[in-house]
Amino acid sequence: MKILQDYYLKPNSYPYLIIEFLFRYKWSVSLCIIALILSYPSYQLVHTILDKNHVILENKTLIQKNIRLTNKLKKLNINTQKIEPLLIHKNIKALLIKNHANIEEILWHKESNNIDLIFNQKFSVITEIIQQINHNKNLYFNQIRLIKMNKDQRVSCVLNLTIL
Repeated sequence: MKILQDYYLKPNSYPYLIIEFLFRYKWSVSLCIIALILSYPSYQLVHTILDKNHVILENKTLIQKNIRLTNKLKKLNINTQKIEPLLIHKNIKALLIKNHANIEEILWHKESNNIDLIFNQKFSVITEIIQQINHNKNLYFNQIRLIKMNKDQRVSCVLNLTIL
């Protein structure tokens, strides 16, 4: 009740001045309130649109970069097709069996695309096997280790190959 008495009896009090200001400038105050209410959703909308445009632009640049890199790979005659590991495994095993090599181990490292081959045979046959593997353009030698064995003039060969 005290607020109403202050409002009617004391025209210089704060409640009276606030209400008088609201009545005098009601259109300006209502426009400010509407602007405050609508500013955040409009800001949010503009921000999401700009983010989407940025993502689309970045995606286009990545696609163009990918196209340029594939064109460079084609110019360098490098195969971008995936090579089937099962086919490579069969070819290597057939090559070793054809040359009568005693296969000890064939280990695959899928994360690094490496193959470890361990087999035994005479040195001359091992050099032929290495030459035949070297003709395969999908395989690259990382390491070749030859270990002399004490029986039948055999050599143990450890090959570390990378699939290109």
